[in-house]
Amino acid sequence: MKSLILGTFNIDDISLPNTQLSKVVGGAASYAALASALFATTGVGGVAGNDFPKEFVSQLEEKGVDISNIQYVDSPSFRWKAMYSADLNNLKTTYQSMNASKELDVEKINGRSKTAKVVFFSNLDPNHQLKMIEKTPKHVIKLLDSMDLWIEEKRDVLKKVLKQVDIYFVSEHEASILIGKQLPLHDMITEVMRLGPRVVVIKKGRHGLSMYGELGTLAIPSYPLAHVLDPSGAGDSLGGATAGALARLGKFDFESVATALFMGSVVASFVIEGYTHDVLLNLTLDEVLNRSEFYLKQLPNTDNMLIDNI
Repeated sequence: MKSLILGTFNIDDISLPNTQLSKVVGGAASYAALASALFATTGVGGVAGNDFPKEFVSQLEEKGVDISNIQYVDSPSFRWKAMYSADLNNLKTTYQSMNASKELDVEKINGRSKTAKVVFFSNLDPNHQLKMIEKTPKHVIKLLDSMDLWIEEKRDVLKKVLKQVDIYFVSEHEASILIGKQLPLHDMITEVMRLGPRVVVIKKGRHGLSMYGELGTLAIPSYPLAHVLDPSGAGDSLGGATAGALARLGKFDFESVATALFMGSVVASFVIEGYTHDVLLNLTLDEVLNRSEFYLKQLPNTDNMLIDNI
């Protein structure tokens, strides 16, 4: 196993401008595992409740994901309900209940996880993240994502996790909650870096992402799409694809991280073209690479700019 994903398995209700999705499969682990599996052998760990569709777990297995670290409990799955604005740029959580996710037993994550080159600690209770990260060998590349709920309620535990993280995915809003105040972006990133992560990736939604930290800086705009259906899971897919690509590349340097983040951004662009996991379940690495090459030709670079003539 080269990439290990840890996160939640949800049952979601999502209100979109043109449709209502009711009791659909969601959760950070679901999206991230499928995205990672495009690039590397991938395992996934988390808790599935008694209402979580076994058909979806079978689909994960069909895509080559090792499902041996999925734990099943006799209680409802993590429930999340949310509403998107008419332009899909704003999301409001209207209801959530941890349910089965509270019962994750990190000690039961089996030995195969020790062979991972990269671990993505996706959206999950920081207490679980801390227990698992303390079991993870130091040489393993560690990626982390979270959400405003955990940042607000378990900031102290999250800070202990951040001390051991290589890449931290966070939005500007989440970063301001984490440091407890609103600052100019540069100062806010400096404050987050002081908490321990080697690289901070600022997620900007439709505006792409920016990377900061010891490897240098990088800006990746979003792939231009004329039509977006469902942004759900885009951030989880970004993290999962980044983990899988890094596992495939096998290095932690500027070129490798830049490439992995770019691949993650491209995978996320596919995800939002469909509802929930529809696109991911059928997406191939060739399709990702083809879009990547096409996108790179659209970006300004030394081959298509006349800077020397200015």
